[in-house]
Amino acid sequence: MHVLLYADRPAGTGGIETHVATLAKELCELGVDVTIGFRRVGRAGPFEVAVARGARLVELTKAEIAAFALRERVDVFHAHSAGAAAWGAREGKAIGLKHVVTLHGPGQSLVSAEGVDRVVAVSDEAAGPFRHLAERLAVIENGVDLERFAPGPARPRRAGEPLRAVYLGRVGPAKKPGILALERAAGCRTDVFVRYVSDWAPQGRPELTDDPARILKEADVVFSTGRGIREAMACGAAACVLGIHWDGLVTPENLDRLRRYNFSGRATRRPPSAAEISRTMHSLASDRRLLAGLKEFGPVAAARLWDAKTQARRTLAVYREVMGGTS
Repeated sequence: MHVLLYADRPAGTGGIETHVATLAKELCELGVDVTIGFRRVGRAGPFEVAVARGARLVELTKAEIAAFALRERVDVFHAHSAGAAAWGAREGKAIGLKHVVTLHGPGQSLVSAEGVDRVVAVSDEAAGPFRHLAERLAVIENGVDLERFAPGPARPRRAGEPLRAVYLGRVGPAKKPGILALERAAGCRTDVFVRYVSDWAPQGRPELTDDPARILKEADVVFSTGRGIREAMACGAAACVLGIHWDGLVTPENLDRLRRYNFSGRATRRPPSAAEISRTMHSLASDRRLLAGLKEFGPVAAARLWDAKTQARRTLAVYREVMGGTS
């Protein structure tokens, strides 16, 4: 089986790129022939592990997909953007491709489910408008590579050592107010130090990296959204949902509710507040038992819910369904 994972956008640093790269790596290990396609690939780093496992990384415009798919005998076109989904429903079906669409959030449009063999949603929220599709709809959350994202060696905080905080994620204009609130909250405290693993940071201190796991393993608390929350928890950090909105600290009590909204901030839609962020920082810095409990909780939840190998097997089952059970 040859699967083309495609998004009609430039590949950069973000959740869709990481999602596709992780899925491609695991599918290759399951014996699937995988091609990753983007309109343009500015940075190949996020895909290096997948390519090392056998995936191909190509630049394709929508006008070039049909010729590529016919020449390379693609069986399944798996769209990861609205434009890709629209192409698959029209041109893809016309040349006989099986068509699967992943919805990465409720804002990703799907003009019509006609011409789509299966819809995969990364959260219950994203799946909501498509429940009428019944067996054609699957909810498969973002998978985390638990070989890479795992707790580092235990290193308890020394007396007086600042809380090690990280912001992780791509920063668009709508997220900047939240980042600025985080910066103001940290600036008022001497017991917190923040690193920005992102493409933008206040005062020009971003740290772009293709290996965030290395930094997350050293963190006490991570501020992020979506798969960044899952990766942080897998690495044994406390996690706070901070993006356009603020849902705060992820705990055993609110985990299922925040998962439903893909750790997006839309569970409460509270605006980011420097005062609230500062109070959360104080709780974690001053309450060793709270922080230790969340550090233990994260990896257990990640292994139970987001193992990328399990999510890849579930995705492969979707492909086999649309292929009529063939491999």
